[in-house]
Amino acid sequence: MENIDRYVARFVTETRWGHLPDDVQLRAVMCAIDVLGALLAGTVTPVAAIGRRVAARYFSGTSASILPEGAGASLPGAALANGLAANALDIDDGHVLIKGHPGAVVFPALLAAAEFREARLKDFLCALVTAYEVAVRAGLVMQEHYDFYHGSGAWGAVGAAAGVARLLGLEDSQVAQAFAVADFHAPLVPVMRSVRQPAMSKDGVGWGAMTGVLAAMMAGEGFSGGESLFTWPEGPSRVMDLGSTFEMMKVYFKPYACCRWAHPAIEAVIDLRLANDLDPAQVEKIRVKTFEAAVELYREKPASTEQAQYNAVYPIAAAMASGDVAPRQVLMDSGVGREIFPLMDRVELCIEERFEKEFPARRLCEVEILLKDGRTFASGVYESGQSRQAPVTLEWVIEKFHRLTKGILPPDRTDEVIDFLTHPQKNPSMKDMVELVVTR
Repeated sequence: MENIDRYVARFVTETRWGHLPDDVQLRAVMCAIDVLGALLAGTVTPVAAIGRRVAARYFSGTSASILPEGAGASLPGAALANGLAANALDIDDGHVLIKGHPGAVVFPALLAAAEFREARLKDFLCALVTAYEVAVRAGLVMQEHYDFYHGSGAWGAVGAAAGVARLLGLEDSQVAQAFAVADFHAPLVPVMRSVRQPAMSKDGVGWGAMTGVLAAMMAGEGFSGGESLFTWPEGPSRVMDLGSTFEMMKVYFKPYACCRWAHPAIEAVIDLRLANDLDPAQVEKIRVKTFEAAVELYREKPASTEQAQYNAVYPIAAAMASGDVAPRQVLMDSGVGREIFPLMDRVELCIEERFEKEFPARRLCEVEILLKDGRTFASGVYESGQSRQAPVTLEWVIEKFHRLTKGILPPDRTDEVIDFLTHPQKNPSMKDMVELVVTR
């Protein structure tokens, strides 16, 4: 058999849009719309503002655009700034088994390269598919090999490097070196530190996007990284199905701006609230049985948007108080905390062993709401992605895009962006799409 790295590289360079199954093509369009919406919505956050300033000041250039204003930057600078924005609200896509966010890492990196190379939409979407596939498999290999929970920036950098290398027109051998260089230099991302003590570091998404771009650029100049993680004992079995099995089809789309681990409890609370016309002021207790990782999330009253997103209690209280956990509930600059904070004191969490055994393949919980008048309402078992938003359709993703970009893009511009991305057969230039989302 040929060298495993060359095998993965050939998948990256030889995959063609017209040969992809229809459902994979649709999923690529949905992922592009979803991540772009999360990126644009995330530009209002403090971390995104910092990313824009740093990229404009220290990564200046004209190769790619920093969204939303469209300031110019180098490829790594644009990937860093836009990557930070894409994950800033934790409402970007994820993959269950790697417990992370592939889209927010690979999309900004590939967007920068596509703008620079004036790539067409089909080429961009095809590269996006290969980037997701390589990223997810890198995550599975990395986490199994190290027996350590690496965050999205670590393994996402490998997928970003592969997709960018393709868009830059590198040869197979250079593509293989690109993801090998990214694997070697990928950020460590000890994500459980950010889970327990949330900070702007989060999942290392911006760093992963930047690392992926730099790895591809360096490989194109002859920089070598040796063999990649796919040559490790855990690697070959993860990549031999490339082109026949698409991990992109297992990507989930998030309806709430917070860690996915809190989502089943959020949905249970919202459903109980609606079905029984519950008054938040009458709630005595909200008891949640869930898995251990969800319980390990931050529990204090948040002082930042990151502390609100990576929180075990705040999103549940927000769901009870507001009936939603949208960007407004987690931005912490709108005064909504005043009605949510009192409910946090009424939320009790405990680990349920039967739910722990199912994690991470399934995220399960049960919720019980006790009112001050003695009445009790029980949810039964809830699972992320299996209730109100399942199955996710293209129409659902488009509606989410409109919600997230309201106030950022004019309605006619959002319609143009959706029309652009949902008609790959027209094959326009990605440079034109960047112009559509620039607000200057």
